[in-house]
Amino acid sequence: MLMVVHTTILDKGDQKMGVLRTLRGKPDDTGLYECRNCGTKLAPDRDRCSNCNSREIAHYEF
Repeated sequence: MLMVVHTTILDKGDQKMGVLRTLRGKPDDTGLYECRNCGTKLAPDRDRCSNCNSREIAHYEF
């Protein structure tokens, strides 16, 4: 899934603010890891669900 956001960056002196910068974040911070069996949200380093022990982990990037 690809999310495209168009925005205007507001200039306040040396400080620039924008939705894209906030949404992009750091590459390691993006995404959601979720158990496909029970829906539990998981840390990126998990290979099994802590709730139901399933190995079916979905990774969604935004």
